[in-house]
Amino acid sequence: MTEKKLSRRDAMKVLGAAIGATALANLPSKWDTPELAQGVLPAHARQSVAGGIAPAPPVVVTSLKCGEDTGFIGPNPRIQNVAAGEIYADILPVAAGVPVSYSYAIVGDATSLLPPSGVWLTDGSGRVNSPAFDVNVGAVPPADMTFTLSSGGFSCTQTLSFV
Repeated sequence: MTEKKLSRRDAMKVLGAAIGATALANLPSKWDTPELAQGVLPAHARQSVAGGIAPAPPVVVTSLKCGEDTGFIGPNPRIQNVAAGEIYADILPVAAGVPVSYSYAIVGDATSLLPPSGVWLTDGSGRVNSPAFDVNVGAVPPADMTFTLSSGGFSCTQTLSFV
């Protein structure tokens, strides 16, 4: 008896036929309608963000410190009985766009056009500067303007005295 060598080509043909026969043997006799499952993900479970950029996580404020711009407080040379003021607050960690709430109270004969409360946003250095504001000091100075600033559960106060 003569031995015949199996070539690579013949081996591939036999292997292909065996795989095809196995696949045909496992086909169902009757096709069923495919079952599709449909669902909706809640908004917090979505993986993509419009524009492809996820928003930064909120900044957790660990420190808040108030101060006054002493170089700015003083009489407004343009208007009699009017003083000008400016305050600031610094937060840690340093971050831009962090809201800092403010409110103030005036003790004495004075008024200001600055809204009595509101929100200012920090700049890139973690600082919020109030807009420069005028205080109309009455005929009986002194007057004190006490600011309360708060962010992230921290608060600080700063008093400006107009004499």
